[in-house]
Amino acid sequence: LLMLMPPTSEPYRCNLDNVDWANSILVLGCSHTWGFGLEPEETYCYQLEKLLKKPVINLGMPGTGIDYTVNNLLRLNVSVLQPFKVIVQYSDSSRFFYWHDFDKITNYTPETVPSDIGRYLMSKPHSQQTAQFYRQIIHALCPDVVEFTFTIDDSIELNIPQAPVDDRCDRAKDSTHFGPLTNIEIAKWLSRLIHN
Repeated sequence: LLMLMPPTSEPYRCNLDNVDWANSILVLGCSHTWGFGLEPEETYCYQLEKLLKKPVINLGMPGTGIDYTVNNLLRLNVSVLQPFKVIVQYSDSSRFFYWHDFDKITNYTPETVPSDIGRYLMSKPHSQQTAQFYRQIIHALCPDVVEFTFTIDDSIELNIPQAPVDDRCDRAKDSTHFGPLTNIEIAKWLSRLIHN
């Protein structure tokens, strides 16, 4: 079940009013994209906007997975909006949302999901099969999507480019996300991917 909840500007680090989609780069992902522990100008989205001189619409959301990305693409009707470029940052393939009621979203891990079918879908390798299914939807909606991940498992299993990061990278204020200098390098790397 996919609930189409309208994206609004409030939880995101962007303004969704009067977007020039044909000239904008839409970026979706988890807390790494949103920029958890960082000031807005320290995120790779902000740095990418500076590099490419195009508006970057940051629809990153902490704690989310690929199903949330697909939800936003469908809700935005991205195939009609046709942004200049769509970038998808894949979080861990076992991260999915459990949608209940209309106003509540709960992030579950394989250990806490409240059903056997949910645990099955979130377990490896089933989570990767589910992620591959969602990835096919993304490619149907955005055929020339630029995609990447920070996790080596997903890079190998899903054949997605891995961002050039490692344990030596600087860290954000929360100590778990990548810091400002690493985000500059990620933006440069993404800029090269866009131009290829």
